[in-house]
Amino acid sequence: MPLPLPYAINDRSDVQGNFDALSRAWPNQGVGVFSAYRNAALSLVNASVVTFDTKERDVSGWFDITTNIGRFTPKVAGYYRFTFHLSAIPAAGNRVMAALHKNGALHKRAPFGTAAGGFDSTSGTSVQAQANGTTDFFEVGYYQSTGAALALNVGADLCYFQGELIAP
Repeated sequence: MPLPLPYAINDRSDVQGNFDALSRAWPNQGVGVFSAYRNAALSLVNASVVTFDTKERDVSGWFDITTNIGRFTPKVAGYYRFTFHLSAIPAAGNRVMAALHKNGALHKRAPFGTAAGGFDSTSGTSVQAQANGTTDFFEVGYYQSTGAALALNVGADLCYFQGELIAP
């Protein structure tokens, strides 16, 4: 539903008035918005953290691809929506799962994907999580049942992590 604006747009001052009204209604718009993906080849064992190495956008500069690669550390307390997706091709009958980690611990799981021999097994979801805005951090965990390192399918459409602040 569109946000009602208090002014008609007749001149430049009306445009500024509308902009000011939107800024008051959505004070955090754009805060914490990021989208990252894994670009380089990567093989991981079960219960590993995915190191997303490429940013598509990072409005607030809180997503790290240098020191703690693949980590989002919000600086504003509030509720965040995270979306993540992983894909791999394990042997038939093996499973792959993505999960959101908060402060290094499992926080929310996505459904398991089960391979049918030579086909992608994918796992992903969208979840909400609360952050205190000073010390919390978020990462995506990779879980798989093969018992050995397994290559992720990489690229912006197959291996990604996104998020945004949705409420203070």
